[in-house]
Amino acid sequence: MWFMNAEKMELDFVKSKINEYLLSAKTIYCPIGPSDILFAAETMTGHREYNDLLILSVSRRLRRPLFTYDGPLKRKCERYGIKTIQ
Repeated sequence: MWFMNAEKMELDFVKSKINEYLLSAKTIYCPIGPSDILFAAETMTGHREYNDLLILSVSRRLRRPLFTYDGPLKRKCERYGIKTIQ
């Protein structure tokens, strides 16, 4: 959602995409564990990276590709060998 906001996408479009993602059979919900928090805390170089690194850590732990439009997150995924889907 933050990416969509930064790209100045229309609110109705953002709401429809969020709903689409939430209801998709491909969406996986999982808890963030202590190892994910530790990874994010040890890896971040700034406060703004924390949430992305939590997401990346869960994706890596579950060995699942990550769906994202976010350029910086994609580059981090490449660095850690995580496949991304757009």
